Amino acid sequence: MNPDENQNIKNLIHQHADRLMKLPGVVGVGQGLHENKPCIRVFLQEDLPGVKKKIPNSLDGVSVVTQVTGPFRSSAL
Repeated sequence: MNPDENQNIKNLIHQHADRLMKLPGVVGVGQGLHENKPCIRVFLQEDLPGVKKKIPNSLDGVSVVTQVTGPFRSSAL
């Protein structure tokens, strides 16, 4: 991922994370790769089809991919 793509995805996450995090079952939003291309990942506590329908397939041309992770827990390093 080149620096411009990386910054673009960070900006998109910053713009849309609050709205996405308000959806029930969404536990996180981040950047990643899908099929070797940069994407935005939306992490879900569980597979809820109703929630998935509210998540866009892309944001400004960047793919949005959901991933079921279960709940996130903080831990000391």
